[in-house]
Amino acid sequence: MLRNTLTPLYDERERNAVIELLVEELCGWTRNDYLMHRTDTLDPDIRLRMMSSAVELAQGVPVQQVLGYAEFLGRKFKVTPDTLIPRPETAELVHWVINDMNRVFHSPVRSMVDIGTGSGCIGITLALEFKDIHVSAIDLSTAALQVAKTNAKTLGANNIDFVRMDILKPEDDLNIHQDIHSEGETYSLTVPRYEHHDIIVSNPPYVRESEAKDMSPVVLDHEPRMALFVPDNDPLLFYRAIARYGKQHLNHRGVLYLEINEAFGNDIRRMLDSMGYSDILVRRDVNNKNRMVRAFIP
Repeated sequence: MLRNTLTPLYDERERNAVIELLVEELCGWTRNDYLMHRTDTLDPDIRLRMMSSAVELAQGVPVQQVLGYAEFLGRKFKVTPDTLIPRPETAELVHWVINDMNRVFHSPVRSMVDIGTGSGCIGITLALEFKDIHVSAIDLSTAALQVAKTNAKTLGANNIDFVRMDILKPEDDLNIHQDIHSEGETYSLTVPRYEHHDIIVSNPPYVRESEAKDMSPVVLDHEPRMALFVPDNDPLLFYRAIARYGKQHLNHRGVLYLEINEAFGNDIRRMLDSMGYSDILVRRDVNNKNRMVRAFIP
């Protein structure tokens, strides 16, 4: 039944992955367990939960939202329709930062910023990996910041704060003290407007509006459009704003890491070069697509 429900929405590879995720969560099975027991009769309670999940999946709800979490580099992050579901490309970007932190930087890194934090998967992961570094996680969406704050608490990230700011208008007074409410608790948001940082990491909106026609309704109908799309006539909108912010807030030899649209690697390289960044590197992902950029402040 579940396989038939998913067939109109997913190709075979994606369909199998969704089923395995559900079975792992509801039955506690590993992939090998599933392969061994997939013809077994399920416990009635598990079968009922599976049917309930199938109803949501049939409506196009992503499996991560059905489960309430997404896996990211070995940790479970709460996700909602207010946050993007973490992708493998974003994990590759974070791996790059972690590897550089362990091998490239010769002076201590004390502060970093995650711009467009969403669920917090980038900023919280880095805060947990490097507990001596202070991380600021920025987003315009208060709802997304609520989710990220909950994730930080659940995962035990204490060296991170949460900032409501529009990176396109960072001078606006969104940085006035504000409280948000999440999971029955109240948290404060602050903005480190005058603070300088050693690293900026960002997975900004980069899908052109014209590309929406090629995207799955599972994404279009259930993930925040403001975190996905940029105008066709200005696809570098957010990269330009983040680069400007970096010029103002990165320390000497500070580093900017960006997840990018594969179509604009060379354009972003030229833009960063024109703005005075140095040692600009466009990096390919596991699928051999230009999906990441690193650049330094001289």
